[in-house]
Amino acid sequence: MNDKKRFKIAKSRSLSIQNRQCDPLDEVISAILSESTINSEKIVLDVGKQDESQRYNALKKLMKQKYSGGNGCWGTLDNIFNALEVLLSPIVEEIDLTDVMSFSPDYFKQQYYSKAMQLIQTKAPRVLTLKSSEEFFIDQQIVDPIVNLKCLTNLDFQKCSMKYLDLMKVCTSLPSLKSVNVQIFFESDFLEDVEVFKESFSNLEYLICSLSFDFGLLDKGDNIARLFWRRCMENLLNLKGLDISGKYAKLMTFTQSFDAIVPGKSNLETLKCMPNTLKMHLLFPEVNDLEVITLNRH
Repeated sequence: MNDKKRFKIAKSRSLSIQNRQCDPLDEVISAILSESTINSEKIVLDVGKQDESQRYNALKKLMKQKYSGGNGCWGTLDNIFNALEVLLSPIVEEIDLTDVMSFSPDYFKQQYYSKAMQLIQTKAPRVLTLKSSEEFFIDQQIVDPIVNLKCLTNLDFQKCSMKYLDLMKVCTSLPSLKSVNVQIFFESDFLEDVEVFKESFSNLEYLICSLSFDFGLLDKGDNIARLFWRRCMENLLNLKGLDISGKYAKLMTFTQSFDAIVPGKSNLETLKCMPNTLKMHLLFPEVNDLEVITLNRH
């Protein structure tokens, strides 16, 4: 074997070794995901001494970790929260809790989301987007930290239920909030003044929601859903996208009246409703994505 060939082989082996070298952050994540609290705390504290951009990279990697071994993992969850306390910082603008909160046992989901929200409002108060695709009820302990995130523009808890009055509180407290994706739970009748409704939700540009009702309101569900939909259409003129999902999306029948809507005043660009008529297009001239829902009429 000549020297030229030996050089090529050596170079190839060197590149292979370099490619197999671990990302330094992998050691950090492995320590956090282990159940060794002492080892985890030491490594996380070392990362905490780094600049914000390095901490942010470690945070992004941590948030993508997902538990698939069953119903949560207590030891690892404690390490995760210790890490979040160090890694969260004011430069963080988007947080998706879906994967990392899979380490929380289902029965304690609300408790740990409340704990996470407390950390976020303290350590990352300028967050713009907050997401989760997990399924749980957003109680008062979770709502209270959310209303303190004054820079929040996008709240996407698509599988989570939130009381209607709590959603009003969130939207009223956060004038910068432009997009909401949540399941709305009505525990009382929908009777508040139109002006109160407008004041609460007038800043929204995108509203994606499904509606559910307390057991005592089930017989009124259809009427409440229709009224809520009408209020959105008639009074929230900043809306660009509206999608009331689920069974109540089908309540917009051919006889639905839109007489109270002023033609040409709506900013809607995406609308899920029916019917698709000339009158609908005159009322919503900006709509470029119109989904027509057909009903089986017997």
